[in-house]
Amino acid sequence: TTGTGTPLTAWIPVADPEITLEGLALVPGARYRVQVRAIAEVGGATVRSDVVASDGVRITDGEPPQLDLEVDPPAAPTGEPVTLRVDATDNDRVANRRLEILSADGELQWFADLGEVVLDRWQDEYVWDGRDLDGLVAPAGAYVVRATVGDRANNRVVVDAPLQRCDGLCP
Repeated sequence: TTGTGTPLTAWIPVADPEITLEGLALVPGARYRVQVRAIAEVGGATVRSDVVASDGVRITDGEPPQLDLEVDPPAAPTGEPVTLRVDATDNDRVANRRLEILSADGELQWFADLGEVVLDRWQDEYVWDGRDLDGLVAPAGAYVVRATVGDRANNRVVVDAPLQRCDGLCP
């Protein structure tokens, strides 16, 4: 049964103690009860055992999301906008996401905390105007653009990309 008590009925003949159920839309992280019944032919008659229920099975998703991050351009004069492109997918769903820019010493300069969602794919483009959290133009120097994405099973991936801010034209 699901967490709300809705029964999922999928009686499947099983010869092996480990099975994989294909086609059931189960949610990773959710708890389900599994009911088991043995059916056998004994002396030409079909014998069925009583149904036995588990105390709860949690569905796990061991695969982390896939995440790509692109910074365009990777070097730009201070005050010039920079485009940040993200593309994240998961074999279940993307559940939370965050995009941020850090100075070389790790100080947060800008962020987009996009919160919890349930998406098949997070594919978007953001523009950083080159200003810090106080609205001031961030100084020349090395920065890190960081994208973080998680799925409903709490698997998380972090990808960093370098960004260089220059006084005047970048070499």
